[in-house]
Amino acid sequence: MDNKIKRYLDRILEHLIKGTRVELNVGYNFEGIIIYMPFDENPREFISINDYRIITKYFSAIPSFMFSRYCVKHFGLIEEEINYVWDGYGEIMTKKFNNELRKLKNI
Repeated sequence: MDNKIKRYLDRILEHLIKGTRVELNVGYNFEGIIIYMPFDENPREFISINDYRIITKYFSAIPSFMFSRYCVKHFGLIEEEINYVWDGYGEIMTKKFNNELRKLKNI
């Protein structure tokens, strides 16, 4: 992959990370994090501290349909580029999710 394309994909990755909000959620019956992803058509995702092991990776190896469609529609990416961005996004966001869940364990 050429450096110009890689820089473009890294900017897209940065845009997606900035557009993702992760909020701690401590309620009466549950604790976890609520995640708002720019490509997710659903209002939010919830990861419970009870259902999620911190050592597990949240993102699958294959990009979701919503993620792929978002990348094609908004950025004109092809499959190889989508996979590159997905791998980076999954790695960074899994670490962020784990850090937020660790905070909950310490509350």
